Amino acid sequence: MGRLTRLHNYLIKLNLFNDKEELSFIDQLLSTRIFLFLFSITLITVIIFTAFSTQTQSVTIYSPSESVFKQLSLHHSNTLSCPCSQTLIRHDKFLIFNPHYHSICTSQFVNQSFLSSLFDVNISSYYSNDYRLMAAAHFQILAVFCRTIQQMIVDSLNQFYSQHLNTLEVISDDMFNAQIDHLIDQLKTANIANMKHTSDFLSLNIHHNGIYSGLKTNYLVAYKPEQSRITAYKAAQYISSNIICNCDRDIDCIEAATFWNSTGYKVNQNSINSSSKTTRCGSPVLSILSLRVGCLPYNSLLQSTLECFFQEKCINQTQTFIPSFSLVSSLSKTHFSQNITVKNLLDELFIESWNEQRNFTGYFQNCSPHSCTYSYYRRFNFLHVIVTLMSLFGGLKLVLFLGVPLIVILFRRLQRYMSHSNIKSNETKTSSQQNIKDRLLSFIHRSKMELMTLNLFPFLSNETDGLYSTRLYIISYMIGIIVLVFYATISIQIRSITIKRPSLDNYEQLYVQYPSTLICPCTRISISYSSIIHIESKYHQVCSSDFINDHTWLLYFTKFKNPVSPLDFRLIGLKLFRILQTLCQMSNQTVRNELRAFSEMQFISARVMSRNTFNIKTSIIIRQFQQQTIDSFLMMFQLVRSLIQLNQFMVSSSTNAEILNRLNKNILVHRFRSNDNYDNNCSCGASSSCQRSQGFYCNANKCLSNTAEPNQTIPGLVLSCLPVDTLLLSTLECFYNASCILMLLQWRSFGFINITIDSHVLSITPLNSTIYSRFPPNMKLEKIVSQLFIEHWINTTNFSSYYYQCAPYECSYSYEERFNRAYIVATIFGIIGGLSAALQILIPIIIKLIGGIYHHCSKRSYDIRREVIFNISIRQKYLNLLTYAQTLNLYKNRHHNHSSTPSTITSDNISLIQRQRVATRYLVILFIIVFITIFTYTAFHLSTYSVGISTPSESIFEFLQNKYPSTLSCPCTQVAISFSKFLTIEPSEYHQICSSYFISSDFFRTLWGSNEKNAYFTYLDGKILSTEFRLLSRLCSLAKNIIEQKIEILSTRELITFEPLSKESFQHQVDSIINSFIMETPSHFRRTHRYIIDMLHANQLQNIFAINWKLGTVTAQNNYILSTIPVSVKQNGRTCSCNTLSTCLRSELRQEKKQARFAGLVIGCLPGYGLRLSTLECFYNSTCLKRLGNFVNSTYVFAPLNISIKSRFTPISSTTIDILIDKLFIESWQNTSNYSSYYSTCAPFTCRYTYVERNNILYTLTTFLGLYGGLIEGLRFFVWYGLYLFWKVRRWLKYRRSVIVPVNSNE
Repeated sequence: MGRLTRLHNYLIKLNLFNDKEELSFIDQLLSTRIFLFLFSITLITVIIFTAFSTQTQSVTIYSPSESVFKQLSLHHSNTLSCPCSQTLIRHDKFLIFNPHYHSICTSQFVNQSFLSSLFDVNISSYYSNDYRLMAAAHFQILAVFCRTIQQMIVDSLNQFYSQHLNTLEVISDDMFNAQIDHLIDQLKTANIANMKHTSDFLSLNIHHNGIYSGLKTNYLVAYKPEQSRITAYKAAQYISSNIICNCDRDIDCIEAATFWNSTGYKVNQNSINSSSKTTRCGSPVLSILSLRVGCLPYNSLLQSTLECFFQEKCINQTQTFIPSFSLVSSLSKTHFSQNITVKNLLDELFIESWNEQRNFTGYFQNCSPHSCTYSYYRRFNFLHVIVTLMSLFGGLKLVLFLGVPLIVILFRRLQRYMSHSNIKSNETKTSSQQNIKDRLLSFIHRSKMELMTLNLFPFLSNETDGLYSTRLYIISYMIGIIVLVFYATISIQIRSITIKRPSLDNYEQLYVQYPSTLICPCTRISISYSSIIHIESKYHQVCSSDFINDHTWLLYFTKFKNPVSPLDFRLIGLKLFRILQTLCQMSNQTVRNELRAFSEMQFISARVMSRNTFNIKTSIIIRQFQQQTIDSFLMMFQLVRSLIQLNQFMVSSSTNAEILNRLNKNILVHRFRSNDNYDNNCSCGASSSCQRSQGFYCNANKCLSNTAEPNQTIPGLVLSCLPVDTLLLSTLECFYNASCILMLLQWRSFGFINITIDSHVLSITPLNSTIYSRFPPNMKLEKIVSQLFIEHWINTTNFSSYYYQCAPYECSYSYEERFNRAYIVATIFGIIGGLSAALQILIPIIIKLIGGIYHHCSKRSYDIRREVIFNISIRQKYLNLLTYAQTLNLYKNRHHNHSSTPSTITSDNISLIQRQRVATRYLVILFIIVFITIFTYTAFHLSTYSVGISTPSESIFEFLQNKYPSTLSCPCTQVAISFSKFLTIEPSEYHQICSSYFISSDFFRTLWGSNEKNAYFTYLDGKILSTEFRLLSRLCSLAKNIIEQKIEILSTRELITFEPLSKESFQHQVDSIINSFIMETPSHFRRTHRYIIDMLHANQLQNIFAINWKLGTVTAQNNYILSTIPVSVKQNGRTCSCNTLSTCLRSELRQEKKQARFAGLVIGCLPGYGLRLSTLECFYNSTCLKRLGNFVNSTYVFAPLNISIKSRFTPISSTTIDILIDKLFIESWQNTSNYSSYYSTCAPFTCRYTYVERNNILYTLTTFLGLYGGLIEGLRFFVWYGLYLFWKVRRWLKYRRSVIVPVNSNE
């Protein structure tokens, strides 16, 4: 209780304002208690708030290793941030594939030696379901599959490796694997879709054109000996599950592969009606259920399995009929089921496993983060509490020490005013005015006297110096305050505001107000297109009409069984509308496939873009997608169509060629002849655009001829060489017209009686001409198909979905303002403490310096006793300094007797003064030690300085990049930059052949010669050469179109750079893009072109020039079916069969009765192969060209190619045309890049860099001045009360030693 009493008495007597003479003693005590109350409450509040508040502690680790990163990602996954120094990483740096293919692709079954051994001279005599007929074709197709897929994978992997992963920060191992899985899925999907896309186009053209196979498996050429003519092409039939399937309607007709013990047919004569019937001579011996035969090798193979080839027993059984199987062994085991179909294997690209090697270490090393930063939250941080208190202590004490007395004075005056207001004043107005005047004068006089005698520096030995210092201090302080107020008032402040997790409405409101400064970084920079863009296509009404419905309009044809001309609409119409139906389906499928790939693409956005910018960018993306979808379809369609047209295949409808007969030495010889029964005597061999009117023919013999004209034509419909061309060159105008449709219904029974029409056909309605369409009724279907039947696109974008997936964690914006009261007050209060401390230190020194200068200038010079006086002066100054140090007391105004009256000098006062001087010495010593410590630490400490530069120019960026390469950060305002902004690439020159006379129609006609029938019973190499160069012309045109499309696609691609690249890195990136483009652009065309022509050959499609299969004889033994024989060629003493090898060639050309060799020119199994295997050597030589003119009976002198023009395709004698085709005929490229354009598009808003250096003297001084107020007050408090406690303990110990122990009187 005694201690509490003493503490209570001490607090009651405590007076912190005894130097405030304007306050009474009572007011001093009141001010002290108010000060202590407010000071304690504030400190307690600060302590509680600081202790319980959550502090975010941020930790940065420089040059982290992979193991450190993985540990950090486990413990701080939510806050860890490791920015990559390289944001674009090539795929091959962290992912490598080593695909393992199905064992069939590495087996002997696809080796050319085995394929060549399958040649069978008796191939034409086998039945259509005998596997020996189709075996060679099956294995050739398997070889094409394996070869094409392996090349496709190599090309796509090269393209994949050259691409980059965009990674702003290091991603975790799990995220890395998830992203790799996505990349692999994309790679697989793209390649599978590409393969299927090409195969579908090819199948469409082969099937719907009704192309005749030399194997006679889809169509048979029937011959009637009694009429001595070919009657018709007969569609082959296959029976499966007791269902008869017709190849004309279904290309997928199949039967189980069978081996027969005999060949040929026998004639059974009917004695009753003298008719004959043929039956097969042999019987089936062995069936292989896993293998299928059918209309075409391709379609039947897809429905087969390879199960037989895994079993030695099955191979041995097959070897009995096909001796070549002795060269092969069974396939090795595979993870695929043995009974999986080839179609399913094709869907898996025959790949057993991709064997991807993921390399997170390679990814991390290429990302190469300079640092990793993570944050965590904590409370009750003792150091944080102490630092906060120290930082607030000095300022809080100063404010309260100045403010509390003013509050007390104001309170007392208010109290006096309230008491005086209750007393009635009887004085006159004049006396009242006099009283106010007297008070004012008295106040002014008193204030003047107080200012004249005010001394804020009592510690100075010279009172005059103290007075002058005080006046200079007040003037300087007031000037400083005025300057600060003026500066803070007129200066422009840029206020930055940050809003956490803004909603979409908040963002749009902020964007309206602050469009130029609003920045909202996305937490997710890549967003799939499918989540923000929705695209649908509205097709031409014919694709949803009854005209392509199997159960409506197509019944018009399927139920018509009467014999008519093969050119009659009633017969040919079914195929046309089937083609139209298929094209509609393919268009829909193409769009769906492209949309599937499009939906997986990523929309890159580092910051939230405005709704308007989003709409503009997405509309550009949508337009590009639409155009690219149409272009890719058109390129494939044109390539397939051109190769089928110009390889001159025979079609079942005989619209492109007819079969001629002639007896030659009592042997009936058959030849194909190109049809010229079209308008203007156009020949299908010389032109692909021949056409004539289509309509209805009578059933008389005269109407069955190809030269017959239709009895009734159909508006808009034409007939062309190929069924697909027939449809594409026609229009739909008749089907918009009810009268025209009625005419079609009425003419269906032309030439026949009792012809009924299905009610569904009668109810057909015409196309609606009132529906808006961009395709008029009289537009050719070729143009409609080229636009994928798409009337218009329905596009929707979802900005809300984009915003919420972008998910900005915060938005910041800035704006300018003046006259901000809070800023003015904060500026003044933030500086007055340091300003006061600085003035208190500097002004006494300045006054003493001025006084010394003044004294030095005003004293007189004396020669007498100068040295003695000088010595006395030095000694006196030393003694004065020693006395000042001994008597220095920094506590004399704080701890003396708190009384209202002057104290007398007593022993207690003397003791107190001594203690104050001792405390002062400790205070000075500690202050010097702390000062030296702070100064040394600050002066030698390495500090990191961050500097920001707004809107840096290109030159500034280059300077900073060179000087601060490791710390410079300049985020691009536009991270996705279109290639078109900085890169142009185009062929500077194509090979001169593509602009020469040799791809002109005149040259083609010259080579083609006569179309007379007799000419077809001689050698036709001139016509073959004409076809080859027509194909060359078409390929030149296609190559240019493909290049234009690829360049357009390239220009829309985007370079993703989160920060601007240096010039060197930019050029390296551009070179990589250009090299990849130049390498990849021809690769897809080359692979697709080869796949198509190889597949055409493997299906053994019949060429009208009979250069792959020639026509045989017709006998009763072969059921009066025109036989076919594979062409064999002898070259360099070796025999080569076109049945098993596509590259057979002959260099000896024959025309009529002429034979000649021309340098570089050869004839192959197909015009396409002959062209590819030839060279242009002859076309550089005028002598050779003159001989060629004579060879084709032309007097025109061909001008040779200019041999002086430099070409990369050399030497001309050995550079085959297939090399030119594979390189798209491009001689050289012209490429330009523009770094300035790239940088201006990147447009970094700010650049920030950091550097490390020792603190300069100015920083050290300002740091010390900032700590001075809190430091001096803290040291004063702790020194005094530390010594006070020491003195108390010492007195208590002395008291304990001096206690007198009473003596016991009883002792």
